[in-house]
Amino acid sequence: FPEYLEEKYDGIKRHLDGLQGEYGHCKICVTGHSLGGAIATLFSYRYASEPDFSARKGALDLVSFASPHVGDRSFSAAFKDLER
Repeated sequence: FPEYLEEKYDGIKRHLDGLQGEYGHCKICVTGHSLGGAIATLFSYRYASEPDFSARKGALDLVSFASPHVGDRSFSAAFKDLER
């Protein structure tokens, strides 16, 4: 999963940043099913961890279906911290 995300992340981020510039009042909803759910989880964590994320003033929702477990206990704790 991490290799695929690494390959695609910058392009997706540029696209979302552009959309946020145009539609800043809208939420971003990241979704995925099965392995796509795991990638959606990793993407959401990384995107919300970006230093300029709070400056974008957009909300980010993650909805995953039938995703395998992602990360370990430290990842889980860090992910939960971002939800606050």
